[in-house]
Amino acid sequence: GALRPADIIRRPAVLREALATYREAIAPSSFLRDAYAANGFPAPLRLSHFGIDIDRRAKPPSPEPGALRLGYIGQLAAHKGVDILLRALKAVEAPNLSLGIWGDERQDPAYATKLRGLAAGLPVRFEGTFPPERMADVMAGLDFLVIPSTWYENSPLILLQALATHTPVVVSDVQGLSEFVDPGRSGF
Repeated sequence: GALRPADIIRRPAVLREALATYREAIAPSSFLRDAYAANGFPAPLRLSHFGIDIDRRAKPPSPEPGALRLGYIGQLAAHKGVDILLRALKAVEAPNLSLGIWGDERQDPAYATKLRGLAAGLPVRFEGTFPPERMADVMAGLDFLVIPSTWYENSPLILLQALATHTPVVVSDVQGLSEFVDPGRSGF
């Protein structure tokens, strides 16, 4: 049936009662563990990062010394911050930087149109999507993966896949992203 205001009011208590049956729960990031605890999660929480099954071969050298190949892989939606990345690329005016954007432009066509407008005249390629089994190959062609999210993230798999393939990351300083980066070693 339809959701009623009384259902919304009762929801936290119903969830707390259901969650109280857990002896222990697993959270994939410190951020999520702490958020659950701060909201009164009634069971002990254990931190256990997601595992990543991906080819971990050594990263091949860049074909163009001095060039930096940046990449964004993910949703093309405003909260993911790709527009911020494009504005930053334009502001730095660095001829050695290029950017590949992988994502489905049909998800939010208006936002995708905005991104194409911001990318005009920049060394940016819109690459579309690719099957998951190509992830290691796509990462092999990047010098940095950029995750410019504007909101909290919960241990995004793309970040973990980048790190597993020796691809350094540049991430927004938001919880759920920054805890996985060893500044200066695995990214910034």
